[in-house]
Amino acid sequence: MNKVKFNRFEKYIPDAIDNGILTVSNDETCLEYSTLNDFNKKCGRNNLTNGFDISFNENIFTIGKGQTFLHSKLGYEFNTENTTATLNVYNDIWGVNSIYKFEKNTYIINDINEHYNDEQNGCDYSVMVYNQPTMASNTSPYGVASSNSPHASANWSPWKAFNRVATGDNCFASADVAGAPFPVNLVYSVSADGSKWVKPKSFYIQNRNVTGAGIASPLVFTIQGSKVLHPYDDLDWVTLVNVDNVNLKQPTGQAQSNTYTTDTSEYFRHFRLHIISKSTAVNYVAVQQFNIVGEIKDNIALLNPAHNYFLVYAKKGEEYKTIFVSSKNNIPQLDSSLELIDYCPIYSYKNINDYNNMILYNKTNVDKIDISDYLTTNGLYKVYLTYSDNEYSYYISLNDKLPNDKVCKKIFEFKVLNNIVYDYYPKKSLNDSYLNRFIIAEQLGTTGYRIYSDGWKEQWGNLANPVFPIAFDEIPLIVERGATNVTKTGMTIASGNWFAKGY
Repeated sequence: MNKVKFNRFEKYIPDAIDNGILTVSNDETCLEYSTLNDFNKKCGRNNLTNGFDISFNENIFTIGKGQTFLHSKLGYEFNTENTTATLNVYNDIWGVNSIYKFEKNTYIINDINEHYNDEQNGCDYSVMVYNQPTMASNTSPYGVASSNSPHASANWSPWKAFNRVATGDNCFASADVAGAPFPVNLVYSVSADGSKWVKPKSFYIQNRNVTGAGIASPLVFTIQGSKVLHPYDDLDWVTLVNVDNVNLKQPTGQAQSNTYTTDTSEYFRHFRLHIISKSTAVNYVAVQQFNIVGEIKDNIALLNPAHNYFLVYAKKGEEYKTIFVSSKNNIPQLDSSLELIDYCPIYSYKNINDYNNMILYNKTNVDKIDISDYLTTNGLYKVYLTYSDNEYSYYISLNDKLPNDKVCKKIFEFKVLNNIVYDYYPKKSLNDSYLNRFIIAEQLGTTGYRIYSDGWKEQWGNLANPVFPIAFDEIPLIVERGATNVTKTGMTIASGNWFAKGY
């Protein structure tokens, strides 16, 4: 820093009309007075400069004095109601490929399940990956597991092959087939009413995982699919995989497994493992796991995730189109007639701080907010300080939606459960938080503790012979005078206030 002589400055201190600081002028000829607001703007301080003390009592929040930067919020607002989705884009947003900028506009999907066309927004052509569910019975959570030759014991029911348990005596076993003819069929129907269809991609089969159980594994078998609502005989089934133990084999050892693929383009209602022969001469044939993977077009409530939404910029021939689509996938799947150029994922709400439009606000008043009207609905509430037309106010929101005509800053939040506020954050100003920055956990009250980042613990209370709220890692180094039998978990002492400190 350059040294300057004091006599180069005018020998007076400017009158102060507000809290501020003295700085050397650019030409180093005098001292200049700057208010804190002016100084923060000049230095580009763009974060919280002095937080607000927050306290709560009898449904009243008290917000202390302080400073903060309030920002304009850019982005969009997105809402759904039944099958209608509405997107209001307040400011231009770029796609993920940074190729196309989606401009301010309102987009509406009238039916999130109806396919889009040249005139409207709607659902894309996406299909969802199907994984046969983890069954908890022959009929739950959905679909139906069955066999033409189930074991008499429920311990080996058909659904046990579909519960994804890879170890132990938890599998499908057939009835005694010593004198009964093969084949043994293990069947899974995609839905109980036959309304759902799956295009299979692969099948996983694992042998029973029990040593010396005397139960055989499948040796020669086919994996088949059926489109018939109620398959009646073998003519209703189409072979998708043929394991003939010559050209294609299933390992026969305990817990051995294999995955079989198919390139069919057909959708089926039912699938079955059609077992023609078994690996050994024992009376039973067993399957530890039979899992089906493929694609599904129809909605299954327990399977389908929530719809994803995208703004899409695509090319059709020589024409470029902007459409708003719902999708079952993480990337929109467009028809073959459209080339995907760029897209923007749409979430429930998007806020972007506009740092070119911000103000430093010096709040000189202590305010009180009565939140009694918010106690009837459980949830996490956000409290924002908003500024407009030279006036500030508070905005309380149960979601992230904010008024778009005001600059604002979230200053604290609180949780409501069963008509009471059971937590809020922060409880300290930024300055207090800094001073206590090494405290990583604490419980305040008549009996409590404080844990520091290096493991140091401070605990206190007012009962005789206390058990410490949390155990020390070592016997405490500092304890109340008169304490005996000090351990990591407690000590002996007469009633009265006590403390213990250590690691």
